[in-house]
Formats: sequence, C-alpha cells, structure tokens
Amino acid sequence: MRNVLQEYIHKHPKSFTMANGVQLRRVDEDFYKDVSEEDVARQLEIVRGLIYLNEAKHCAAKETTKACFKKLLKQSGVFSEHEIEVLLL
Repeated sequence: MRNVLQEYIHKHPKSFTMANGVQLRRVDEDFYKDVSEEDVARQLEIVRGLIYLNEAKHCAAKETTKACFKKLLKQSGVFSEHEIEVLLL
C-alpha cells in the first residue's frame, strides 16, 4: 500500500501542497517509534481520502465536459443521438 500511495503522490504532486492545506513530509524510522498505530492508520485514511477526492473531482470534470460536448453535438444537428453516444464512448 505504501508504494502505491508514494507513486500516486509522485504522479499528482499538486494535489498535496500547502495551498490545499496538506503537508507531506518524509519521516524516518524514529517517527514511527513515537506515534501509535492508530495515528498512522488515521494519517493513511486522510491521505486515501484526499486521493479519492482528487479522483472524484477529475471524474466529475470529465463527465461535465462530456455532457457539454453532447449538448453541442446535438445542437449542431449533424449527428444522430446514436452517433453522439458512439462518439463519446
């Protein structure tokens, strides 16, 4: 799980910035000696939640764009409903 989170964070660094209210920092072995298992689990849940939120925003944006294209294609009168559906797959 740690590797998957690290890869995601590396691919989407803008989702994890102080501007978004998030501060990620590297920690060493000593950090884990000083925190409880519950704290680490809670922090992982927060990061997972941020990832889900980021993905949901991208999904919503794609659907909004798709709906806009569909409306414009319909208004053009050039394509049938079926053709529009096929185009937007």
